[in-house]
Amino acid sequence: MKNTRIRLLAVLLSAILLIAALPVASFAADIVDSGVCGHNGGDNITWTLDSEGTLVLSGAGETTNIAVFEGRTDIVNIVISEGITDIGYSLFSGLSSVKNVTCPQTLDTIGQFAFSDCGSLASVVIKNGLSSIGSGAFKSCSNLKNIILPNSLAIIKAEAFMSSGLESLAIPDNVNEIGSNAFKECLSLSEITVYANDLTTGSDVFSDCPLLSSITIKGTATNLGNSMFSGCNSLKTVFLSDDFSSPLGAMMFMNCTSLESVWIPVSETSISVAAFYNCNNLKYVFYSGTQEQWQDITISAGNDVLTNGTVVIHYEMSDHMPVATGRTNVVEADCYHEGSYDESYICAQDGCDYEFETAHIVTPITHVNTVEVPESDSTETEHGYTAGVYCNNCGQFISGHVEKPLLVPDEPITEPEEPTTAPPEEITTAPDEPTTEPEEPTTEPETEPTAPATEPATDPTTIPTTEPTPAPAAPTGAIHGARCFCYTYTGSGLMVNIVRFICAVYNLFRNLRSAVGM
Repeated sequence: MKNTRIRLLAVLLSAILLIAALPVASFAADIVDSGVCGHNGGDNITWTLDSEGTLVLSGAGETTNIAVFEGRTDIVNIVISEGITDIGYSLFSGLSSVKNVTCPQTLDTIGQFAFSDCGSLASVVIKNGLSSIGSGAFKSCSNLKNIILPNSLAIIKAEAFMSSGLESLAIPDNVNEIGSNAFKECLSLSEITVYANDLTTGSDVFSDCPLLSSITIKGTATNLGNSMFSGCNSLKTVFLSDDFSSPLGAMMFMNCTSLESVWIPVSETSISVAAFYNCNNLKYVFYSGTQEQWQDITISAGNDVLTNGTVVIHYEMSDHMPVATGRTNVVEADCYHEGSYDESYICAQDGCDYEFETAHIVTPITHVNTVEVPESDSTETEHGYTAGVYCNNCGQFISGHVEKPLLVPDEPITEPEEPTTAPPEEITTAPDEPTTEPEEPTTEPETEPTAPATEPATDPTTIPTTEPTPAPAAPTGAIHGARCFCYTYTGSGLMVNIVRFICAVYNLFRNLRSAVGM
């Protein structure tokens, strides 16, 4: 019998250890929806959406041109996996809750209106490999303040970033085509640097950007469209490099009422109709050719500010010989944002005290120093995060690292209160007491006349014959007739259940022992 008891206790302890080793909760995000979104409805590309709002597209090739996610508000992050080459027409358009998008290096084309009207979209990571951004692809993404366009990009279609929240912009030199209205009405855009290489644009590319103050175009822009910067009423400085060869198109700077200084290269041969119309604050034109070459330029109607003698034109930069004296307002570039600085100049000509300042933009640094950060689990007091990629250059996560919810603790609150519950005998009699008490007032008038007859039964000298109520039996789980400590144990919910389980097994063993006479 003794050996049997030892074996039973060993089995019991093993069961307890096994239960304690089980995980209390699972932290992994659950997949809540899935489907296919391949070209023409094919299954070459599949998608999954987890409980934390991360949508992952996996597969190879082109996506569908159907807005399969239209109207969904449970998508927060979009991860497009390696192998996918094209994002189709309006695929993610109008997803109001999307905040972050990560694109793969295999992505070649972002289609028309792919992310248009994503009002919460704040971060888009595009890797080198993308060649084309379609019409209206990021139109009306009002919270998208910065985007780094990769060096591989060649084409930006019409209205691609129209009415977006961009604050600064650098267009790489591989871009050779920008469509009409591509950056029109970007209300927060303040600085633009274009590294042109045989660049051709449509009309109104940067028109009606009210905060745009500085424009620098470097390289061989060959054909810039009409009204390219019209209505930018905060624009003060325009710098066109010496190899700029495009005619200044019609209405190019029309209604740029704050424009003060323009650098025009000797390669310029004509200034189209109303290119500087209503630019009444224009003070200086720095022309790199001679006065005779300037006189050979064809200046069309609507450019009176250039011909009425109110603008000082510096030929060959000989009237003023600018010498840089230093930089101010320096902002270093990082992986997400262009840097900037103001360059101060003075004229080196004897007896001239002319000085001026130009704004410059520094191209962003690409993510070159990254490290993968593993997933971490949440606790009851600290949030965990999904796996992510961290860039040491900019000090930010460039993908992943989505916050997980806090762990909800077990609820042991009701468990310790069970012993305070009255025994069944007390519970059944308790309801009878309130039912008899209200009847006493109704019976008193009827019993008053018979009070003398009942007095002998209620005589205080009479010795009561009623036996005292026995004490309630010990609750289940008591050991040796004493109240079991498991009912006062105040540990965690799991430990309470374990302790009670031990008590139940122990009492079962005692009962068996009593039954067999051990």
